[in-house]
Amino acid sequence: MMDEGSHAADFVRRTFGDPEEVSCFISNSAQGYEVEDTGITIYKWANGLVGEIVSTFQFHGGDNSIEVYGTHGALIVSGVDFGSRDLTETAFLKTFIVPKDSGRAGKLVDHDEKKWTISDTVPQFKKDTPRFHKNVASTFVDAMVAGDPPPCTYLDGCRASEMIIAAYESAATGRTVKIKYG
Repeated sequence: MMDEGSHAADFVRRTFGDPEEVSCFISNSAQGYEVEDTGITIYKWANGLVGEIVSTFQFHGGDNSIEVYGTHGALIVSGVDFGSRDLTETAFLKTFIVPKDSGRAGKLVDHDEKKWTISDTVPQFKKDTPRFHKNVASTFVDAMVAGDPPPCTYLDGCRASEMIIAAYESAATGRTVKIKYG
């Protein structure tokens, strides 16, 4: 969870805000490591939103990296995790918006057909795979040189870590845990 799960924790909190509680289950039975090789967390926000993070060394051929489902549609991002980034070559971003005739979407879209839309968006590391991690560091350095705020802050790292630490506490105790932010 602290390895790859922290990236997902950072993503969900930057997208939806800080969750307030978590339930987590971890296991090391697939690989027999001294640390977990699989973790599943369920986060809950004050507004009732729930989100799930699955982090495992067992995603050897997965495709969907991020899935967001809401009352008006869905968004699926593929090929941006280690299990799928070398396998997925197209259709990295798919969206579905509930048609207007469903009575739920209202004025969001002007079509009656149920369909997925595939974007031509390509993840940065697919465009420049050998420099991917260097590009992340370069973005931070460029912000510092220009005097711009960094894309991620110390607080972002702390909050994602606090989410994962609370997940470990939940797994150890078998209870849902309130996340303590410092």
